[in-house]
Amino acid sequence: WQDASPSSVTTTSASLNMGDNPNKKYWFRVRAKNNTITCEWNSIGPIYTACDEPELPYLSNAVGTSLDLEIQAETPVANPNITEYAIYCETTSQYVQANGYLGASSAWQTKANWGTVNVKGLTANEEYCFYVLARNGDGHIVGEQEGGGNIIISETFDTNSNFSNSSSSGPTDKWWSPGTTTSGNTMSHSSSGSECGTNGFVGYGGNWNNYHGSFLRSPEINCNGFDAITMTFDFTNTGTNRENDYLSFNMWADGGYVNALSVNGNAGNKLQFDIARTCENIKVEFDISGIANKSNIMFYINANCGYNDSPMYSYQIKNVILAESVSSSENSACITLGLASTPIFHDFGGEEQLSFNYSKYNNDKPIFRLSHPGSSATKYEIEVNTKFDFTGSSWTQTYTGTYSENTENNFAFTQTSGNLTSGSTYYVRARIDQGSGWGMWTNELYSFTYDTNITIPEWFKTTTPQFSTDALVGTINQSDELKPEVSGGGGNIIVNGNFANTSGWTTYKTSGTGAVIEVSSSDCVNCPPGTTRNLKISLYVASVVGGDKLIVSQQVDLTGVDQITYNANSYYAPNSNGFSGKISDLKFIIGGSYNDESGTVMHSTDQAYCSGSYCSNTLNDNNVVINTTSFSGVQTIKFVVKFTSDGSIQGLFAFYVNNVASASITPSIITTTPSYISSIQNAIGYDKIIWNQTLGAKAPGDIKITIQGSSDGVNFSNVTGFVDMLAPDGNGAKNIDISTIDHTIYPYLRAIFYLNNQNARLHDFGFSYKNKPLPVSLLSFTAKCEDDKINFAWSTASEMSSEYFEIIETKNFIHFNTLAKISAAGFSSQTINYEYQAKANYEKTYYQLKQYDFDGKK
Repeated sequence: WQDASPSSVTTTSASLNMGDNPNKKYWFRVRAKNNTITCEWNSIGPIYTACDEPELPYLSNAVGTSLDLEIQAETPVANPNITEYAIYCETTSQYVQANGYLGASSAWQTKANWGTVNVKGLTANEEYCFYVLARNGDGHIVGEQEGGGNIIISETFDTNSNFSNSSSSGPTDKWWSPGTTTSGNTMSHSSSGSECGTNGFVGYGGNWNNYHGSFLRSPEINCNGFDAITMTFDFTNTGTNRENDYLSFNMWADGGYVNALSVNGNAGNKLQFDIARTCENIKVEFDISGIANKSNIMFYINANCGYNDSPMYSYQIKNVILAESVSSSENSACITLGLASTPIFHDFGGEEQLSFNYSKYNNDKPIFRLSHPGSSATKYEIEVNTKFDFTGSSWTQTYTGTYSENTENNFAFTQTSGNLTSGSTYYVRARIDQGSGWGMWTNELYSFTYDTNITIPEWFKTTTPQFSTDALVGTINQSDELKPEVSGGGGNIIVNGNFANTSGWTTYKTSGTGAVIEVSSSDCVNCPPGTTRNLKISLYVASVVGGDKLIVSQQVDLTGVDQITYNANSYYAPNSNGFSGKISDLKFIIGGSYNDESGTVMHSTDQAYCSGSYCSNTLNDNNVVINTTSFSGVQTIKFVVKFTSDGSIQGLFAFYVNNVASASITPSIITTTPSYISSIQNAIGYDKIIWNQTLGAKAPGDIKITIQGSSDGVNFSNVTGFVDMLAPDGNGAKNIDISTIDHTIYPYLRAIFYLNNQNARLHDFGFSYKNKPLPVSLLSFTAKCEDDKINFAWSTASEMSSEYFEIIETKNFIHFNTLAKISAAGFSSQTINYEYQAKANYEKTYYQLKQYDFDGKK
């Protein structure tokens, strides 16, 4: 029993943990009671639990214009056989169809019906990426990569059947925009002329804008069971560089308005008309995890024009979708199609596959040992080059014959005879032709150093010193940890302190006041040199009422911050009927709310004043320093203008603010020693950068990391995509995946750590690598029969480079059938338990478990 509070509610809810039982059918019943009566049961059902997230698909045989794809069993509990799956190609934004071709619509089948699907109609030498979606018995989908999942409500606005323009409070079962507005003309429905094709849209267009303001509100939506909502719609707007024209987004929930979390991935709830758009898809994220009553939320798209002028101002809203917001930690499985398979280098004189090779050789006619998968080949081609990127001097040799698949052959390379220089390193790659053209070159970096001073070929990896020294700037090494040298408090915590726009700031003004809050690039008189943008709070030919106020605020964490600085400026230029005295000043306040003047007044900038008609005056208040050592935690900082009397001004009255910042620490830069991948035994690629950290009170941006790479260990440059990466929040061991960095381009890596908070600490750091596969230690493998199902279970004590397991069945040891492929842990030093359930296909069956490494070895 669960108390209903208050006792008069018509709905209440309870959360039941059903355990890890994916896509399982349940019936529920509920009843109520009071002090005297217990009601009868009211039954609901059936309801299916959600599916478990699908594993990455297994991709193979990517040759020519097709590849094989197989859906893998989920771990630790596989979705039941009734589960339907769709396969999405992220490269082309299409779905795999039942016939193997790609199409626009999702195709749903069980795993058994999909089997090993041959995906066709692809382009050779292109990379293709796939992921899998799973659907339960109720049609609920899991596995979307990011963005909107299960659609809650959608509206094209092709017609106005689900749109109202009533002037009253508006219906809650339709999309509504009020037929009257306090500023400008109204938003309305148009039956044609959409920039997204034919049919209708909701929007506005005009060339005398009169501070147009209106909104489009959704019907009431039941969002129970969701923590986040994604709104997407197609949007068209005119105008560029109109910073006061924008859309804003919020929702009505729990009796109040709540702003959206982000727009197109940018924090905040506004979309400015900074560029002209034509049918551009917009994505807005709402966080509803803290909403108590999610059964009747209404979502708002608010349009605002901040000008009363004649340039064309228009916008169109179409194809609005509100959906459950979902994300997945899974990446796509990717593979590159070749006209032929890629060959494999092996250890010369043996059968071990080389992951990479940095060897010495005393013969200028080296011998290379290779094999290839797939079908037989008619040609092998080997290239030896003086540069690792194969842009230097090269020698190429082609071998013609019949070369069987999975068979190792030695290839004597004679083109380098008499051409090699002792002590120089040379790089090697190979490719094959299986009858349809040359396939992809090997993408690992194979190399050897020609050295006439040795007597025996050494076809193994070298072990050169890895570490030398560290470079520390503005950093103290104390108590086995690195920390910044502090000067003047914490790092700059102010967002957008130079007012490129109003992003990061909350603006508020009393309803009806003629004053304006905007960003100016040209009106500031006698501002500091170099000033290009200013917050502008102004009156021009307008009226105010005593007590009217304008506030620009931002919430910041003042822990460890000693001071805040800014520049201020006041300008006064009345016409003949200007005010006869001062009407306001500009206060900087810490504390209180965003919409009042409460808190501690830290500084006031007086209003400039002059007497007489058509006079003008400027008052500079630059380099204001606010001592914030008495504050800590999250506080509201705000600039407040409050008018002291009623009146009407003819002319211009303005305050300007810019360069708002907190004191910065001395830059703390830690450059690690270069790591040379060839000196790491068994390394086949980069894995992660790892470190231990202690953060200050302001976690975001406390530590930033940049990865630099080099081909020679001397000249380093930033690696694209790995610059100024924010360290994850929290203290302790952290890591960032660097596996996409190509070690053939950057055999040397180093990291640069930037500590941007006086309390940040770096304890240790290093690089980890993908290792050459080692055996898996198998503890057990069992199969138990229950009814017509076989429950498999096995466990491993450790795993190194383990990609997947394969269960094989046979009834006669003559014919063997692959029953399933189950993703493995990869790398583990702990006991891991695996389970899989399958249907018994024969009366008496033998089962075998095979394990495969990432390089295909089993």
